[in-house]
Amino acid sequence: MKEISVAEYLAKFFYKNDIKYIFFVPVIGVKLLKALEKYKIKKIIPHSEKAAAYMADGYARIRNKPSVCMSQSVGSFNLASGLQDAFLSSSPVVAITGRRPQHEQMRNAYQEIDHANLFSVITKYSNYMNSPDFVPAIVNNAFRVSTSNCPGPVHLDIPGFTGHGLNKMVFTDSGKNYTPYSIPYKRTNPSELDIEDFFTLFKKAKYPLFIAGGGTIKSDSGDILQKVIEKYSIPLISTNNGKGIINEDHDLFFGVAGQYSRESANKILANSDFLVYLGSKTGSLTTNEWTVPPLETEIVQVDIEPSEVGKNYPLHLGIVSDLKNFLTVIYDSDFNIRSSKVWQDKCFSLREKWLKKYRSLLTSNSIPIRPERLCYELTKILPSNGILVSDTGHAGIWSSTMFEIRKKTQKYFRCSGSLGWAFPASIGIKCACPSSTVICFTGDGGFWYHLVEFETAVKYNINIVTVINNNHSFNQEKEVNERMFGKKSSKSDELWILPETDFAEIARTMGGIGYSVTDPKDLNQTLSEAININKPVIVDVKTDIEAIAEPPIIPTEINKNFCFSNSTL
Repeated sequence: MKEISVAEYLAKFFYKNDIKYIFFVPVIGVKLLKALEKYKIKKIIPHSEKAAAYMADGYARIRNKPSVCMSQSVGSFNLASGLQDAFLSSSPVVAITGRRPQHEQMRNAYQEIDHANLFSVITKYSNYMNSPDFVPAIVNNAFRVSTSNCPGPVHLDIPGFTGHGLNKMVFTDSGKNYTPYSIPYKRTNPSELDIEDFFTLFKKAKYPLFIAGGGTIKSDSGDILQKVIEKYSIPLISTNNGKGIINEDHDLFFGVAGQYSRESANKILANSDFLVYLGSKTGSLTTNEWTVPPLETEIVQVDIEPSEVGKNYPLHLGIVSDLKNFLTVIYDSDFNIRSSKVWQDKCFSLREKWLKKYRSLLTSNSIPIRPERLCYELTKILPSNGILVSDTGHAGIWSSTMFEIRKKTQKYFRCSGSLGWAFPASIGIKCACPSSTVICFTGDGGFWYHLVEFETAVKYNINIVTVINNNHSFNQEKEVNERMFGKKSSKSDELWILPETDFAEIARTMGGIGYSVTDPKDLNQTLSEAININKPVIVDVKTDIEAIAEPPIIPTEINKNFCFSNSTL
């Protein structure tokens, strides 16, 4: 038992939780920053609090462990806005902010903002460390909540708007309050009755289908999931967050479903009679606004978070369990069931029709470059230790549908809605995986959000490759703007067309490396060079402004042309 400063305790706690980097905008927690040096925890200082939150989000997602971002009180709103994507993606980011002490609240103190309401909507837990004796309990509780059930961000206030209240806070340390946390915090098991009910339904099914959500990746269940689908010959599709759970060139994998989807995956899903959602929130993107499948469809849903089971769809069966444990029990069961070859062949046929439809675009030599060809080259060039980090919008659509994970050790991470997230998040991911090739895939519209953080990457030698699908536009918005004005016009154009920009030159100006690609035949060589350069790199790919992703297949289209019946199966 000895007296220890709160700053020292926090630094040691971060170290025990394998946190090697923290992301923050100063001035915040000066004594804490000094204490971090003892444990060789590195400090990354970006140019905005929002970017700090995105970096911490990437750092947490790739590790499946908590990360830390910080700001002083006046920067708390910026930091909170950066937690939106962590909240939507169930990422265990711990946000720490300075706050005026209680006796200075509601008195118009300089930079005073109500943090309780601010952080309540984008965190699972928010608390104020105003008494040193309760710090260990509060910190442990925050980290535990961030990794429990469906994980997510949490928030801690420290006294003083720059956290200077830590300077005098000490307590008696028992040495026992340094628990390491990771996802999942506790692995729950399915009941025997759940398993019996599952196989009862499975035996009756003619057209079974598994849908892998992000929870399968958080539970590290890729290996056992592959064994299960191979044992029972069950076709598999994924959500955007579940992409990469198994190799996408596996014979039983049929693409990403929902809104950012392959039409073959939606067609297969809409015609299955046994839908098993694994670790998926069945949200609007995953289901194309709850149309694939329609809202009245009964499903089987397995999730570690009880509140998600049955939230959006009526249930054939709901099972609360860790995904890895559930799949292990399923695999070890003695039931001799396999999906029919007729069903598998129909799935194979739909996948082949999709590939035949898009093969010419995937290999197109058109100039300006087609984004499908760019994604095809990224698939071929990504090393076995490669990590692709995608923005939302068109970047999310192209990467979900046209890019493939083909090696077990590759990974894919996607923005959950905050355009511009991918580039700062890639910096955080690279900090966690310095020996891996990290490729950020974004558009020029998304890259503009946090372009300045390229200087951060150069300053700290964080050597990521940023591939920009540069069509000098937000061309995903072209149709909606022209519809609003009744036709294409200068007024509609100004809402989605951006200036033509040489991002390669900007990269060189900031001290990095820049390539500009205008011919698709140069993509492979340029990307190969980029990933082998030990510096931050921008590959500015000039793509076709007219290349707009097709809308997702919806049930009415499926039912008219692809509805399976006993006669067709």
